[in-house]
Amino acid sequence: MQYTSFQAREAVWSRVQIALSLAVTLYAFWAAYQLKVRLPGELGGLQPFGEYAELLVVVGVAWYVFFDRSGLYRAFLEKTTLSIVASIARIVGAGALVLVGYVWLLRRLDIASRLLFAIFAVLDFLLLVSWHLVLFHASKRWSIGGFHRRRVLVVGEGDEAREMIRALDRMGRRRIEVIGVLGSGEAPGGPGPAVEGKPVLGVLADLEQVIGRHVVDEVIFALDSIDPTSIRDHLMTCELRGVQARIKSNVFGSLIAKTRIDELAGYQLLSFSTTPQAHWQLFFKELLDRVGALALLVLFSPVLAVVAILVRLTSVGPALFSQTRCGLNGRRFIFYKFRTMIAGAQEMRHELEEWNEMDGPVFKIRGDPRITPLGAFLRRHSLDELPQLWNVLRGEMSFVGPRPPLPDEVEKYEPWQRRRLSMKPGLTCIWQVSGRNQIPFHRWMELDLEYIDRWSLKLDFLIFLKTIPALLTGRGAS
Repeated sequence: MQYTSFQAREAVWSRVQIALSLAVTLYAFWAAYQLKVRLPGELGGLQPFGEYAELLVVVGVAWYVFFDRSGLYRAFLEKTTLSIVASIARIVGAGALVLVGYVWLLRRLDIASRLLFAIFAVLDFLLLVSWHLVLFHASKRWSIGGFHRRRVLVVGEGDEAREMIRALDRMGRRRIEVIGVLGSGEAPGGPGPAVEGKPVLGVLADLEQVIGRHVVDEVIFALDSIDPTSIRDHLMTCELRGVQARIKSNVFGSLIAKTRIDELAGYQLLSFSTTPQAHWQLFFKELLDRVGALALLVLFSPVLAVVAILVRLTSVGPALFSQTRCGLNGRRFIFYKFRTMIAGAQEMRHELEEWNEMDGPVFKIRGDPRITPLGAFLRRHSLDELPQLWNVLRGEMSFVGPRPPLPDEVEKYEPWQRRRLSMKPGLTCIWQVSGRNQIPFHRWMELDLEYIDRWSLKLDFLIFLKTIPALLTGRGAS
């Protein structure tokens, strides 16, 4: 029956939207080129347009990936104007960085033009926003006729079902229409009293007949108590008719982990995860880490050389200090920093334990006698951390994330504190810009978990911005 092809139609429509958006982006690049070459004097200097064919390929591939991963076209009518604009800003920003990174890494300076790329990014953003807002409002107007409206059948008449219906009604009738309710009984029955103003079309045993009589895009099982084996046949009914089925349950409501269905080795698995699942953002974070670390290592190579020489000249011992630390989910790696203490400092630690000012398993004391004068300066401005750019380049660390702990510290963690290892460790974090040693260990752990639970590229960017004044002033360091 053709009305059960709703999900297939929606998937095709998403691909069409991506293709049209790519066409807008490629047009924006061509238009930016035409604007640039018409500028007076040297401002208009560019290679023939054919020389930029490889950049068009890069733009096409990068923008396609970001359009596809952004989630912009999933449930498009459920978006808001602000969320659409924000998504496009992220897509254009991410794509522009990929474009600049491609030109820089391959040293294509003959076709590199900052002004061209700037005009392209601005023009692409404006055209995409205009196109998507026109599409959004036109689609909403079109949806009044019901073509894009999801028609939902709710199974259940208890508190779970009533709560679900109220939530769906709040989404608006342009997007969701609850056509009716099925009671939870198995004995065939007729219409009953309305539930939250929705007609009762029968009971669960009538599901196949109700789907056959009505246009149903989705069936939501919102039962107060769900036994998966008891509704398996009804899920199969939905599957055979191409109707999407969802299950609402509060069984896992008390857990902090987010649930999702994954496929692994051909099996469907219910997954629980407390770490961020924004895959395209995580991919972009990884890309920024690798490209940024390489660029900064090259940029700061003179500084690294000068600091290394000063460390060797001002105290006995190597320039670099290496130590085993715990990374993602406890993976051990060799952690590097400039040496800031005298030779034999590790062996002296047990003599200073009684002056430890930090609670928990961490050891820190103000005015540590093992720190050299140069080391104090390096620590105050976090210059001793620069060699960790190598750890970032190797993928063992990130620019932003919980600081990597020592293995013996991890062994003393309380169970809830081990969750801070579920994200890759970083050069800076919320703790780093909040006073460092002025914060008790328990609060430090809480800040790391708050970072994991709230993670986004925007949060990373804000922490990175706050790190700069903290480094310049030496605030909170010791």
